[in-house]
Amino acid sequence: MTTNQLHQQAWQFRQIGLSWAEIAMRLGFRGESGARTAANRYAESQGFAHDYVHPPQAGRRKNRTFGTELEFIDAKRDDVAVAIEQALASLGSAQTHVAVVEYHGKTCIRRNCNCGGIRINGKKEWRVERDGSVSNGEHGGEIVSPILRGKEGLKVLTAVIKHAKMVDDIAVDRRCGLHVHLGTSDMTGLQRANVVRQWWKHQIETIDPMIVKRRRNRENQYCFRPSDDEFNNWIQAIERSGRGAGYQERTRSLNVTSFPKYGTLEVRQHEGSLNATKVCAWVQFLVAFFDHAKAMEHDEVPVGLAALDALQQLGRIDVETVTYLKQRTVALA
Repeated sequence: MTTNQLHQQAWQFRQIGLSWAEIAMRLGFRGESGARTAANRYAESQGFAHDYVHPPQAGRRKNRTFGTELEFIDAKRDDVAVAIEQALASLGSAQTHVAVVEYHGKTCIRRNCNCGGIRINGKKEWRVERDGSVSNGEHGGEIVSPILRGKEGLKVLTAVIKHAKMVDDIAVDRRCGLHVHLGTSDMTGLQRANVVRQWWKHQIETIDPMIVKRRRNRENQYCFRPSDDEFNNWIQAIERSGRGAGYQERTRSLNVTSFPKYGTLEVRQHEGSLNATKVCAWVQFLVAFFDHAKAMEHDEVPVGLAALDALQQLGRIDVETVTYLKQRTVALA
């Protein structure tokens, strides 16, 4: 093995989460500093970002974080906020006020509360936002969740959807989407690039069939399927810098531009829905998909319905969710 190959191997081991001590032992360096120096030299020779040489340790996240954006039409945003408050109260949540904000706004503009324009904490609080694609005056918008995690997060999400569904006039139509942010700050650049690689592999035969036809392929401007060149460019950029590089369009089925700002990758493909079972099943599939891509296991998950069986057999998703997603895929065929 040449010196450059040794340095490259040290860098690759680091990207899959090995400690410097483990790398030194495997490759015969005298200590951790030798392994670190080798990996740094390889990274510098390739122009990789400095923080990419020191990735987070793999396997530390117990439950992948997620957040949802549920678009709706017709109902007043103020009324939807009240319904969410009722949902949270039924669960004994510490959040007692749900703000209504402008698009990506930070202060409450609700008319039916006396908060005085309180400033919100987007990472910890539910809110209702105006959204130009679905809002009309004070009607329509999106329900934006805080950071959620695991079964408890799905429980809260279910309660919020069920209460929101009872609001007068609330509906979804073909303009509405369901956007899901998946936390990826626990991943190395290579692992994050592998999420993109696996999405590229599974987009047409595994993922598209779970989605209504109007949001497949390149038929919707807000969740446009990336071209092969885009996928390839994203993978190369993320492998090189850990983050991506240059301008990239966010209105794709998979949005990679959210990572530098939020530490997430955003999946925009699913149609809007106020069906809690459908929404939670989609979230569970995405969490399982991202977890498997992070593991970078050698046994590749096959495409199509067999992908769901494979994820179940690996213990990443439960049988009830797999059954539901299979039935939905068959119904949408």
